[in-house]
Amino acid sequence: FVINNRREIPETMPDFPNDTLLMLAVQNNAIKSVLLLLKVEKCQQNAVGWTALHYACYSRNQKMIEILKDLEYNIQTTQQYKGIPAGSTAFQMCQILGVSANLDCPSVIQQSQSRSYSENQNYNLILSENKMLIEANQKLVQNQLKLESKIQRMQALEKDYIVYIEKLQDKIKHATEISQSLSKASKKHEQQLKLQR
Repeated sequence: FVINNRREIPETMPDFPNDTLLMLAVQNNAIKSVLLLLKVEKCQQNAVGWTALHYACYSRNQKMIEILKDLEYNIQTTQQYKGIPAGSTAFQMCQILGVSANLDCPSVIQQSQSRSYSENQNYNLILSENKMLIEANQKLVQNQLKLESKIQRMQALEKDYIVYIEKLQDKIKHATEISQSLSKASKKHEQQLKLQR
């Protein structure tokens, strides 16, 4: 009846405005109803983000957990409710409540392993990025060392050039002094020649 008349039946009841029919069936331990409702409804969240599996975990109903575990295990709550913090999956809710029996469920273990795998992948990505950054940094350091070496050579050349210019200026000064001396000597010699005539 529920399946055939799904469009006519509201998803929630007036007394429970936040819960779907599947959630109510889980809360009332109505296994047959749950199995029927799963054909038309799954992975629905109420106003606080709970699913039917969250209710099964909260009520420690192992049969319901077994039925729902593979469908809604990764859905997170959206608000804190009944002492369960926002962002909790059914698996995390079981940990909070100490429901240890369902921790052996393959899907929950798979979820945990999947999360570990995902974390390992993220860790590996971070390592890879760090390696690339280190290599890029090493290249930058090498380039900086080469640049510093070139600057030192240029500075050394500049010093050599300055020394060369100073020596050249000294030589020019010395040549100018010699030229002036020769000029004076030449004038003196000319004067002596004139006097002798």
